[in-house]
Amino acid sequence: MAFYSNTETGKAIIHLDAEKMIDANFFKLDATADSDDTPRSYWGFMSKTRLESMLEEPACAGIRIYNAYRADIQSKLIAVGVTEDGDEIELGQDGESGYFVNRLKFTDESETELEELAIAHISRDIAAQRVLDSYLQLSQDAGNAKIAFASFFSAEAIRTILASQDCNGICFYVVGKTKALEPPFSHLAVAVKYSEADKTVDRLGGQGQYILSENTCPDNCAPEAANRAITQSNLAARKYLINWE
Repeated sequence: MAFYSNTETGKAIIHLDAEKMIDANFFKLDATADSDDTPRSYWGFMSKTRLESMLEEPACAGIRIYNAYRADIQSKLIAVGVTEDGDEIELGQDGESGYFVNRLKFTDESETELEELAIAHISRDIAAQRVLDSYLQLSQDAGNAKIAFASFFSAEAIRTILASQDCNGICFYVVGKTKALEPPFSHLAVAVKYSEADKTVDRLGGQGQYILSENTCPDNCAPEAANRAITQSNLAARKYLINWE
């Protein structure tokens, strides 16, 4: 029996409630910083073109999103297509890696002035290391460790968001599912319009779609196949990039 369905809708959020969720979830991500560390929202971006190409891969049921926090290289998230069984699509039809990393560079500590936005292929091994590094860095603060997770959005949910008027990409925000800044956390997918010329990413308000993932790992993880080795030395044998246990 399949673990995922490509027609899952996710939890639709009206735009005013979604805006409140985003505004209420500002994190201090640098556990080594002093008390002046600026709280900020944790988000990443994937373009409409990239997401649509990922969904066109054979057997792709949707997109898995990992947080991949690296302050030194402005890494935010990693996206990969997955099958109904939860297996990650490691190679695309073009022979390139199926993993994509989003980097965001800002000119201010509050991360409101965007200087650079990039999306690039990344190998599975490097993706796994980025996610592991993120987990270890965030684990310096027991609360922040809880935002190390992966979420799933079905093909239907992604296409619904991308169908929003003027939408050319999706931002994925980390939010508390039931209470701000408290676990369990998930990703809130938001329709946006990105301007390369102006270096702006604008949410679309009432004309946009907002969907909260209800499939996050941990704790709702796709099961490993019985014949797969689960060892620290064989990351490629795992359904997920890392083991959070």
